[in-house]
Amino acid sequence: MAELSFEQRQAKQAEVIRAYNRLFNTTDGKLVLEDLKQAHWINRPTFDVNTNLMSMREGERNVVLRIMALVEDGRTL
Repeated sequence: MAELSFEQRQAKQAEVIRAYNRLFNTTDGKLVLEDLKQAHWINRPTFDVNTNLMSMREGERNVVLRIMALVEDGRTL
């Protein structure tokens, strides 16, 4: 398989961003995103004396933050 050009990679990423925006702007998508925010440390501190637990929480939080950022980015494409 040939490597994608820079322009092709950009076009593919834009397509993915638009898909996130479409998906999470449906009624069901908004409900799911709110659930993810509640379940994965978006509105609560992740700190814990157990650094492994804190790292896990930060990982969960970062996934949801990425989804939120892609949904927002999709509004401007």
